[in-house]
Amino acid sequence: MTSTTFLTVDNQKPDTLVLIPGWATDHRIFKAVTLPYNFLIPVRFSPATFVTALADELRERGIKRISLFGYSLGGFLACDFVRRHGECVDRIMLAGIRRGYDAGEIAMIKKLLRKNKNAFLYKFYEQCCAGREQWLYFKNNYFEAYCREFDIAYLNEGLDYLAAAGIEAEYLRAVKKITILHGECDRVAPLAEANEIHAALPQSRLTVVPGKGHMFFLPPGNPGDVFG
Repeated sequence: MTSTTFLTVDNQKPDTLVLIPGWATDHRIFKAVTLPYNFLIPVRFSPATFVTALADELRERGIKRISLFGYSLGGFLACDFVRRHGECVDRIMLAGIRRGYDAGEIAMIKKLLRKNKNAFLYKFYEQCCAGREQWLYFKNNYFEAYCREFDIAYLNEGLDYLAAAGIEAEYLRAVKKITILHGECDRVAPLAEANEIHAALPQSRLTVVPGKGHMFFLPPGNPGDVFG
């Protein structure tokens, strides 16, 4: 099982935001994200032990309160952390989320990865992008490194977690500030599911980013103040 380590970014801010990547991405996917926080970001990590690893990291650093930004798979992990350690969470931002994944869908992805990992990842990442310009940006900045560094065993760790993951509104009702962020043209996580989660959480705010896909926070363009 993959061990978890954390990268810190000191932006000279009073508050800390934990940025949690999605499946088949890592901390580098957030390099274009600008928010008024110090960042704590898992590097290569196991979803199965993430919550415990983050709690230990916060204890070691003496951090009492945090906010969470969970992207895709990271959204499930953010919710898992709230369920177990909600007393130290000020705010949660969920980006590109779904209610859950079908077991058959996960099994098919595993099959395609075994057949040709790089070919599947090419199609997956292309599907995450909105338009040719963003896809070219992703290819130039991430694709080769991700294909080289993410082996099938590591990708399957994430898929095994997704097969059992789900977002349960009851565990989030105590969080007063919830922002749901979603690309209008997301082909990976249907907007309808984000709408359902939003409807179940009266205190949440849903922001749909026009013309953007699953990786709505990547260049070109800037989502601007949708994170506010």
